[in-house]
This record gives sequence, C-alpha cells and structure tokens, in this order.
Amino acid sequence: MDITLDKIDELRARVNVSYEEACNYLRAAGGDLIQAIVMAERDRFDDTELTNKGRDTVERIRTMIFESAKKRLVVRRDERTVAEIPLVAGVVGAVLAPKLAVLGAVAALVTRSTVKIED
Repeated sequence: MDITLDKIDELRARVNVSYEEACNYLRAAGGDLIQAIVMAERDRFDDTELTNKGRDTVERIRTMIFESAKKRLVVRRDERTVAEIPLVAGVVGAVLAPKLAVLGAVAALVTRSTVKIED
C-alpha cells in the first residue's frame, strides 16, 4: 500500500477534501487513487442527496405550518364557544407546555366540551 503526498494532493485537487480525509480514503482504497476518488465522490453525492431531502422536508413543514395557520382550534360547551385559537398556537403551546395541554384536554373531557378543528 503506497500512499504518497502526490496521491494525496491529486485526490484533494479532484474531490476537494482535507489532507486527513484524502489519507483516509487512500488507506481504505489500499493506496489505489482511482478507487479513493470513486469512494470520495460517492460520499459527497450521498451528502448532497441528504441535503436535498432535508430541504424538501423543511419545505413540507413550512407548507403545513402555513396551511394550519388558516385553521382554528375551537372548544365549545353546549352551544357556547369557550375558546377559539389558531391551530398553530395550539400546537406550539402543546409543544412548549405539554403538561398544561394535557390538563386542558382532561378539563375538556370532564366538562363534556367538544374540541374541533375548523377552517
């Protein structure tokens, strides 16, 4: 297994990695520069694909938040509206204060209130 500075420099120039990463790729490839380049490119492609999936997920979450902003959480007892808040506020409140959200849910059950999500 022959790992030289020339091979490390060539790998760094082709795939834009650090000296340490280039050395590790060359060790994993048994000193074969071509194999090390293929391995490094494959890893970079996987990172790019993961980044794109992350962006797609963030965009979906953003869309869901905007759509849920149009909806309201309505609590009614008999025919009287007890509370009406944006759904986003209800979800954020449940995340920030889960004990309080559980307490509110139990209170709604005990008082036989109805909880609906309306457009």
